[in-house]
Amino acid sequence: MYELGPRARRVYQALIDQIRSGELAPGTRLPAHTQLAASFGVAPLTMRQVLARLEADRLVVRERGRGTFVRAAESPYVLVVAARPAQRADLEQQVRGAGKRPVVAATPAEALATLEREAVASLAIIELRLPTASAGLRLVRRV
Repeated sequence: MYELGPRARRVYQALIDQIRSGELAPGTRLPAHTQLAASFGVAPLTMRQVLARLEADRLVVRERGRGTFVRAAESPYVLVVAARPAQRADLEQQVRGAGKRPVVAATPAEALATLEREAVASLAIIELRLPTASAGLRLVRRV
């Protein structure tokens, strides 16, 4: 990606500050790039460059026809689910090697309890035998 000019860097930093402070909360739809450009006193092309950089840095998500939205911060946690201790240890090591923090569960019930408590970024599962549907498993999805 190309370098931003001085005006674009100023706008980029201002938007990052607003996102990090919570002024622009996750899920917030940003105004159209022309409106943002006018509010920051820059050209629309400059604002498009800033938005492209924010998207590349995974701070916003752009959806064609819908707009640009502030992306939720990614969790540093990965839920590791494996029945065998050796597999859990191997997965934990891989997760740490990727710069994330493992949250470990040995059973589906532990995994579900963890998902209800923690916001996890990813899920790593090895050879997990799920109980029958009659066992009363409840599937939860957090966004």
